[in-house]
Amino acid sequence: MSVPLNQGSSDSRRTLAPDVSMTGLGYEYVRCQRAENDNTVYVHQLCAIAGGADPHDVFSHAYEVHHICPVPWLNTPENVESVPIWEHREKTLSDDYPVGSGEVYSFDSPDEAPGFCSPDR
Repeated sequence: MSVPLNQGSSDSRRTLAPDVSMTGLGYEYVRCQRAENDNTVYVHQLCAIAGGADPHDVFSHAYEVHHICPVPWLNTPENVESVPIWEHREKTLSDDYPVGSGEVYSFDSPDEAPGFCSPDR
């Protein structure tokens, strides 16, 4: 829930504290509202930038941030990569990519991870 930062001011100049939420699919995002501006950034985008991705690519329409291991709330720089949009579609539409399967994956080391969790995929 967002909290007004400047209570008592007119609605056109209202500012709300940043709000961290999750989509129905499990993607975390931060939303910040100020006056007519309503900005949203996904946590996996910030993790990609923290891992060295170019912010211009991350926020462009030509790239998407891909979760290497398909757990939408596993937001670490090691688990995300900025890829061209066509490549992201290719990766997530492949038959061995378990999006929405409801499966739970656990492993003790990266060597034990399923093949779709490999950054070389």
